[in-house]
Amino acid sequence: MQTNEAEKSTVVALTDDGVSLRGRVAGKGPLIIAVHGGLGIDAEYLSSAFDSLRGTHTIVCFDQRGHGRSDGRESLNQSTRETLVDDIDAVRRHAGADRAIVFGHSYGGFLALEYAARYRDRVAGLALCATSASLDHIGPAVDLVSTYARSDELSALHKLLTDPPASDEEFASLWRAITPLYFADHESGRSKTFDSTRFSAAGYAAGTGWLSSYDMRSRLSALRVPIALFHGAHDWLMNSRTAGNELCEALPGATRFVFEQSGHYPFIEEPRLWERRLSEWLSELRT
Repeated sequence: MQTNEAEKSTVVALTDDGVSLRGRVAGKGPLIIAVHGGLGIDAEYLSSAFDSLRGTHTIVCFDQRGHGRSDGRESLNQSTRETLVDDIDAVRRHAGADRAIVFGHSYGGFLALEYAARYRDRVAGLALCATSASLDHIGPAVDLVSTYARSDELSALHKLLTDPPASDEEFASLWRAITPLYFADHESGRSKTFDSTRFSAAGYAAGTGWLSSYDMRSRLSALRVPIALFHGAHDWLMNSRTAGNELCEALPGATRFVFEQSGHYPFIEEPRLWERRLSEWLSELRT
């Protein structure tokens, strides 16, 4: 969302344990809650992903606890992935909506899936971008990216995977070093995508610590909400042929979109097509 003075970061929820979550609210209409990925980064990279929906929906794009402008960094050691799922519901309650369309990107998709499984009656629709139902594909994914990553990118990636950074500054440096790998055009990945990001090494460490138990495959068949799956054809991490196919098998009724010129960020790499595909799916929810 392009921002103006009226849309600057504001408190969008007070969690059950008293943490203030901050984000941006724009538009008017049915509620969309946007859950960012990472973990360890804030929601700024999603800033323009929902611009075309301002006339039809209310969009809340928030920083998760311990990230960005939200409070709660000190609470991460006592939190679990389920804590962050409950935080999504706090955002819904604060917005005064009985139900919400929940959008999740990457790790945010993990949280969105868990939210939909736990709070089915509170979900009007589920939009999942560059995410997966399990982590079974990660080993082959790392093998794949290792075949074309530059030595400095590969070094930064392996360090992030094996040795959580000790400071926000170190995390920022490593994250920016691997950013090009997530774009179909690697050179475009050296853009300013994360220039304004607020990095949280504590958030990253917590997020990676919660990954070992992530596997939603056995819980997805019970979902009875409209679901859209968005994947980039050149996304090594959440590849449309591995992570995407796994989700399709677990969610046979979902609508699927593959962006042929995108990696991990189709809303950045193919913004016009992204807007059209997302709007088309949301229009179907209203019919």
